[in-house]
Amino acid sequence: MLSFDIIKDEIESILPKSPIEFDLTHGRLVLKWVLILKPEADDAFKIAALSHDIDRAITGITEKDSVYV
Repeated sequence: MLSFDIIKDEIESILPKSPIEFDLTHGRLVLKWVLILKPEADDAFKIAALSHDIDRAITGITEKDSVYV
């Protein structure tokens, strides 16, 4: 298994813990669009696309819960 695939599997195991049910699907859709728009995207770009909302899955905090909004 390639290193990106290992990281992708790990991210996809974390995202379902998000209080926002759609986060895993959303991350996958963002990754899909990155690959459509930039097929040569490097692994860092793909990881960023898939995991950009991973903080919600880790902390359980959403934008509506944040004191910074």
